[in-house]
Amino acid sequence: MSTFHEMLLSIINLVGLLATVSFLYDNFKSLFSILKAVLEPYFRPQLPHTLPEKFGKWAENLYQTKVKWILADFSKGKEAYQHIKQELLDIPIGILVNNVGCAYCPDELCTQSEDLLWHIINVNVGAVTLMSRIVIPQMKKQGKGAIVNMASCAELQPMPLWAVYGATKRYVRSLSLAMERELCEHNISVQCVTPAFVSTEIIQFPENFPGKIFATPMETFARSAAFTLVITGGSDGIGKGYAKELAKCGLNVVIISHMREELIATAKEIENLYRTEVKWIVADFSKGKDVYEHIKDELLDIPIGILVNNVGYAASPDKFYNRSEDFLWNIININVGAVTLMSRIVIPQMKKQGKGAIVNIASGLALQPTPLWAVYAATKSYVRSLSLAMERELSEYNVTVQCVIPSFVLTKFIQFSELLSRGFSSSMLAVYEILSSVISLVGLLAAACFLYDNFKSLVSILKAVLGPYFRPHLPHSLPDRFGKWAVITGGSDGIGKGYAKELAKRGLNIVIISRTKEKLIATANEIENLYKTEVKWIVADFSKGKAVYEHIK
Repeated sequence: MSTFHEMLLSIINLVGLLATVSFLYDNFKSLFSILKAVLEPYFRPQLPHTLPEKFGKWAENLYQTKVKWILADFSKGKEAYQHIKQELLDIPIGILVNNVGCAYCPDELCTQSEDLLWHIINVNVGAVTLMSRIVIPQMKKQGKGAIVNMASCAELQPMPLWAVYGATKRYVRSLSLAMERELCEHNISVQCVTPAFVSTEIIQFPENFPGKIFATPMETFARSAAFTLVITGGSDGIGKGYAKELAKCGLNVVIISHMREELIATAKEIENLYRTEVKWIVADFSKGKDVYEHIKDELLDIPIGILVNNVGYAASPDKFYNRSEDFLWNIININVGAVTLMSRIVIPQMKKQGKGAIVNIASGLALQPTPLWAVYAATKSYVRSLSLAMERELSEYNVTVQCVIPSFVLTKFIQFSELLSRGFSSSMLAVYEILSSVISLVGLLAAACFLYDNFKSLVSILKAVLGPYFRPHLPHSLPDRFGKWAVITGGSDGIGKGYAKELAKRGLNIVIISRTKEKLIATANEIENLYKTEVKWIVADFSKGKAVYEHIK
């Protein structure tokens, strides 16, 4: 028995040693890169001090250097780039600043024209992708270069009323971070600049936005509200799974794909299984703008209740600069264009019906920039940002927007990997069985500690998910839910004043705190007159630090 325990202990120690060595090996390169970046400047004093020395001679400025201009309309999409490539031929580009951008007066997605949506996708997504693709090969040959991509603070969170603009800038950030990782070994710097409002023509829109920014989102949706379901990419994979599952629930289905034979086969399969009506539409979303007029005609007079934006495009993992331009346009048109334009088509009808649901299929790669899948991950980051902003815009119309974030699913998407396609082999299962047989008391105690530490979190999650079903009489007004008083610091002006007015409008009494007595009095009088609620004001200068809080208390 003692011999068995010694053997078991030896095995556990060996596994621990191997795991530690593996961890150290996997992280050694990252650690080395960090140390190199931090210490290198101190040991390489002869680094070039000028931008031309560091990156090359071609980057425009105002100080007696050569300036070449190229006329190009990026909103035209793919056709603009051949001319640009010809004009840049034989010019040793050292720095590329991807600054071109397109914005619009804040408004709901469903009111934006299709032309505007294509313009913003072509300019904000297409230009940063294709221009980078053009210059990277040359920079790699030079062994130096820099790419500066202009994002926006709108990418830091989903932006209702700027849903598409914010999502395009989220794409830029994700793409930039992934490119940075891919290109660092070639001495090419990639920087993502995230400005807020800058005084340019891009912000010349009216001061008063439409829409209700503070509208409380709807928390429920009647599942039986829809009569017809539309699924893009519905002939295979996840889309086909959605089509079958929702047909099983009694919905009629419209499936859209570029593969006619698979569409017909899927339609017959669903009709035979569930006795529902299935309509199919052949459409190749990679063609961009041209395809949607046909889809709109086919969907005319069909009461769309649910849209599943599933169509997507990917390829084997590879570095961004190795991708062809055709590939880049295909993935932008399919992964960015389709989710935007299909939503734009169905939203007006859902608003009239006063009900509907849009399901956008993103990916686990939307959660972080992903080298080797830089563009794909950035498109899925766009989908997630767009979905969250659309959810906010459409809540008042009882239209639910859901963003699904799957990881690896056994579809044609993962056929590039034999391991992922076939799942775990029998030999791997045998290894797991062997490992499971050597679980020790230490492992059990560790698992128990983990479960104990996370028990409260688990209870909170279950409570949040199940609570609404067991508490049907939740308070609906803010005073009933949170109490009668709201305190707003910096409440005499700007955002704080906006919050004070909106919360007073909803029945709360207000305490506003600021250092400017006159503004406090004026704001208090304005709110009291408008909403007939009680307002108390406190003069306090928070820059004074600790001394101010006793008075506030």
